[in-house]
Amino acid sequence: MLKDKKIMPGVTAVIILIVIAAISISFISGPKEGEYKIPIEPTIAEWSSDQNMGAHLPILDYASDNIVIFHSYFGLFVYNLDSQKLIRSLNLQSIGCADDSCVVSVSKDGNTVQLHPGDSESMYVYTIAKNNLVKAAYKPMEEPFDGLVSILDVMDFDKIGNYSHNAVIFNNGEFGCLRASEWTVSSLTYVRGEKVHELFKQK
Repeated sequence: MLKDKKIMPGVTAVIILIVIAAISISFISGPKEGEYKIPIEPTIAEWSSDQNMGAHLPILDYASDNIVIFHSYFGLFVYNLDSQKLIRSLNLQSIGCADDSCVVSVSKDGNTVQLHPGDSESMYVYTIAKNNLVKAAYKPMEEPFDGLVSILDVMDFDKIGNYSHNAVIFNNGEFGCLRASEWTVSSLTYVRGEKVHELFKQK
């Protein structure tokens, strides 16, 4: 009996320590206050060849030697320069991000797109490779693509009428930008040096 009485306090102390440790681990490994990720089924963009592009040309968000990412009110698009076709699209109206108040950021590697509708406390994060979309608490992108410059940095003012506001300057001195011969979706192209890619040619 005396041995049992001596053992019980020790066992109780061990149990208390285990409980405290478990609670501590749950706080450390669990999400921080205000953080959440809600999976959303991505919806492809809808458009037609003769559709008007609206008040201004689509916005160039990212460009590399392999892909171009751009958006407008009718969707977010990813164009592969090697296969010369659109490989991803996202309906922005379905997530309330189809107007000028939506801030679009792309990661340096071009695989993650962050969409922040206006003053919302939430944002949408689209992973291109996996075609994955989640809704999450807004926070600035840690390492955004910083290669965009004003079209005025690469072109004279009197020539910019049919060009996008942004451009990307590459290491070889060439620059890439969007251009449209008309104001319809089918006329939108991506131009880099002497190469011209018809972005909506396949439909």
